[in-house]
Amino acid sequence: MKKTFLLLLLICNFSIAQDSLYKVFSIIGSLEEPISAINALGDINHDGYDDFILRKENTDYCEIYFGSENIDLTYTLKLFDQPNMGSLGTLINVGDLNNDGYNDYAQSGYLNNGGYPTGKVFIFYGSSELNSDPDWSLQSSCIDGFLGASLSGGDFNGDGKDDLVISEPYNWCDGVGKVFLFEGSNGFSNIPLYIYEGEQTEDFFGEHVCLNGDINGDGLNDLIISAPNINGIQNLESKIFIYFGDLSISNVTDTTLSFPILYTDVLPYYLDDFNGDGFDDFYVTIENKLFFGSIDFNGAEYLEFVSSEEYDNYGQNAGSLGDINNDGYSDILLGATGHKNTAGVMVGASYIHLGSSSPDTTADFFLEGETKWSGFGYSGGLLGDINSDGFVEFYISAFKYPDIDNKLGKVYVYSMKDFVVGVDERIDIIPKEFILKQNYPNPFNPTTQLGYQIPKSGFVNLVVYNPLGQVVSTLVNEHQKNGKYSVQFNASNLPSGVYFYKLHVGEFSSVKKMLLTK
Repeated sequence: MKKTFLLLLLICNFSIAQDSLYKVFSIIGSLEEPISAINALGDINHDGYDDFILRKENTDYCEIYFGSENIDLTYTLKLFDQPNMGSLGTLINVGDLNNDGYNDYAQSGYLNNGGYPTGKVFIFYGSSELNSDPDWSLQSSCIDGFLGASLSGGDFNGDGKDDLVISEPYNWCDGVGKVFLFEGSNGFSNIPLYIYEGEQTEDFFGEHVCLNGDINGDGLNDLIISAPNINGIQNLESKIFIYFGDLSISNVTDTTLSFPILYTDVLPYYLDDFNGDGFDDFYVTIENKLFFGSIDFNGAEYLEFVSSEEYDNYGQNAGSLGDINNDGYSDILLGATGHKNTAGVMVGASYIHLGSSSPDTTADFFLEGETKWSGFGYSGGLLGDINSDGFVEFYISAFKYPDIDNKLGKVYVYSMKDFVVGVDERIDIIPKEFILKQNYPNPFNPTTQLGYQIPKSGFVNLVVYNPLGQVVSTLVNEHQKNGKYSVQFNASNLPSGVYFYKLHVGEFSSVKKMLLTK
């Protein structure tokens, strides 16, 4: 059953409540080395600041950016690729696999095996010193085996050690997608604890895996596996398979979500606890549904996000942001790379939704790309608290910036708390309702401020009347975008007395009175 929600957003935290978002810095690649990927690392060098990593095209290394109180974007550490690899992604934080107190990192890519890609995964154990030599590796046993297409870590069997899942959604051996579960231990093994297999060939079982959330609140991480039917095989549904964490591992699916009309890349993303009920939630792209966890989860309770703009790819990409405004709820980013601005140019966009006890589908922040076809909103997600100020940062990518033919790649980084790394933009929260505020000061002489907010664009009329109902001043009479506004009223040419001001936008109208004293 689909739920309808009324939003009540309460911001109460132990830091400073914020209702503005800041673009704190951005990183641009070059024509020779355009940016192609970014990932959060957590605190990889254990200095108290979270770090992140970039991948650039036409290079044989990734760049690690270290967090600090005053972030230095000119200094990075290069992590060079492993030999004989045709391509490699960035590092991914997969938790503490060997139980030594340090987070460990995975990296996947493809060997060029006679013209056919063969997947390979590398594990780097965390330590007090960075080491670019892998501690563990696994290569697909099949030609054209997509081993490492997706990776995730978490404690699935409740032994206190993080486990690792590695997917191989396709291979030429039998065409059956597989997900390998490796048990975390002091001596990490190359033999999987369990192998999950798809229902039929070429359903791309394992295209995306998640093991970093607890849907049913039992204290064990749960495994989500997608089988998106990328090739559009007739009469084959796209599916999400959910396996609840358990001390005894089995191939029995606890819940299956089916999407019969979709033949594309449905991806699940864990969000932590979006609605504050104690259960982790997750979002499924393309279907654009945010599923709420529960002790008896069956997929019946969800929010469905719908775009008002046609063909904008809304919700095709999503990212968990952690708790960006420190209100105790997890937040989410939804991308729309096909969004067009008011001039009709496809610049892309991202919508930020803040979690709450009664969430709805109205975005709290709207961020728009700069240039045509830049891919703004293609990806986005949490970076962590890179300057250790108590507020996490997140990123949005535009890997084709400024355009397809001259791509440099650009990454934008945002925070709810301003800090100086070349700040050039502040974004205010999108209002949820029409509000006409009481003027301030009141009583006044001879000037006062009249504030109001509108949740959607429209023609705005704000006028001041005397007690006889005569218009003494028209302050606003124009089309305005959604947002918060403040207008000064100057009554220097009017006598003392009571005056009324009225806001009219579409079907909404509100009147308040004020007192002029001279």
